[in-house]
Amino acid sequence: MSKIFQLKLNDFTKGLVIAILMAVLTVLQQMITKSFNAIDWTIIVQVALGAAIAYLIKNLSTNEEGKVLGKF
Repeated sequence: MSKIFQLKLNDFTKGLVIAILMAVLTVLQQMITKSFNAIDWTIIVQVALGAAIAYLIKNLSTNEEGKVLGKF
């Protein structure tokens, strides 16, 4: 974990892992509710990118102790 308002390479690596996991979960969800041929890859990419960006914002706004803006 990096200092507040700073990101390290490790943060980006973990963000990539989060994006991949969310993509896999979204594919599984779509396979359960739809058929495999009806998978919407645009939605999967959007969900994966959103999860990765949310993870990076979370890491950007927390300090080494996990406190938001260093206070909470």
